[in-house]
Amino acid sequence: LPEAIVQDYLVLYFERYLRCDNNVEVHMDKSTQSAIMTFPNPEVVECVLSKTHDIKGHTLKMHRYYEGKKLTEFASEQDRNDSQSLKKDKTDSESLTQKNEDETKLTSSFVTEECQYKNKYYVLILKNQDLDKEYSTVQLNFDMMQNIVQITGMEKDVLKVQIRLLNKGNQITNKIIHLSEHLRIFLTQLSNEGFLTQMFLDSGINAAYSYDDAEDKGVLYAASEKDQQKAEEKLKMTFAEVTIPIPGNFYMDSANNFKLFLEKITAS
Repeated sequence: LPEAIVQDYLVLYFERYLRCDNNVEVHMDKSTQSAIMTFPNPEVVECVLSKTHDIKGHTLKMHRYYEGKKLTEFASEQDRNDSQSLKKDKTDSESLTQKNEDETKLTSSFVTEECQYKNKYYVLILKNQDLDKEYSTVQLNFDMMQNIVQITGMEKDVLKVQIRLLNKGNQITNKIIHLSEHLRIFLTQLSNEGFLTQMFLDSGINAAYSYDDAEDKGVLYAASEKDQQKAEEKLKMTFAEVTIPIPGNFYMDSANNFKLFLEKITAS
């Protein structure tokens, strides 16, 4: 484990993942920078091992652990049976129990607060700012379905980060972009596929485009006025729309001719 992942994060992550309280025990070994985790039953272990788990940008490397011999899942069946038959030393057991009690008290002091935003584009722009690195004392969860950012950690740290996130949200700009109907439809299709957001990010611009069906308008969201200006310039530089007038004496005598006409226009 990297040093950024501490015991409390592991407990908090897996209790939330399993939707349970006080059923996950974690023992950190600083000498090897690793952790031994104990779950309620074998079925939970299988569930945990069947998935990939990422905490603070780090993918956890997980194996079964057989306590008596300190064996991983690569142990033989005989080794497993032998290791399971060994009893814990009473002194170590009491020490570990006391440590778990202390850790439980610490975990119980953790709180979770939320920052509510106007829509998912505010959450997306905040997520693109790599705030996990800036606020390493808490765990952030960006929920674009509910338009919220969840903050978990010690109460005093959570309060500080919550205020900062609300301020960052207030800095996000939004501007109606006046485009023709056809270009709006085209940009909306690209936005649904994530093309526009990625295009902005590749250019160092934290912005997102949205089309509001109810009000029939395109809206450009950005992390700042500077990003807003850059995003508008990027759109103008990237997309073009040309109107070609059709002569007054233009005539199509059949549907087939019209189809051929469209094919030639598309090819050109």
